[in-house]
Amino acid sequence: MILKAFAAAIVVFTPLGASQSFGQVLPTPTAAPAAAIQAVRRVVADFGKQLRSVSVLAPPADVAAGMQKAYAAFVTPDLLESWKRAPLNAPGKRASSPSPERIDIDTIAAMGRDAFTVVGKVILLTDQERRNGGIFQANPVTMTVVHRKGKWLISNYVEKEARQ
Repeated sequence: MILKAFAAAIVVFTPLGASQSFGQVLPTPTAAPAAAIQAVRRVVADFGKQLRSVSVLAPPADVAAGMQKAYAAFVTPDLLESWKRAPLNAPGKRASSPSPERIDIDTIAAMGRDAFTVVGKVILLTDQERRNGGIFQANPVTMTVVHRKGKWLISNYVEKEARQ
């Protein structure tokens, strides 16, 4: 995959003219305004900071309330409701340690004027990495970010556990 950056756009190309992520063939990316890319980057980064505040193993009512508080500003209502119905499919803390710290973005590809595919890694840290630096684990993640009602929101989220 070759990544080309232009002044106002990030475009991802593959030999067959389609982006690939986790084995899925995605539509061919298009150029996008720098302001939209920056807004998408901000939504993903801000969402990533919230991941450690939601323990998906807590009692269901607590998980739902935590997701509402931490995630509602960053994800579509449909995605939030699907996570509330099946919390083990949602991102968040799965143990006391390690816990998700942030999302590092690898690529952002425009899929039309109002949608982007974001590929990156969910960074997990233990107290040791927080003190001394480093990364405990980096889980691959692919998200779709869409523009709805004047806001950029995550509409799809697929995280895979990294092989150690």
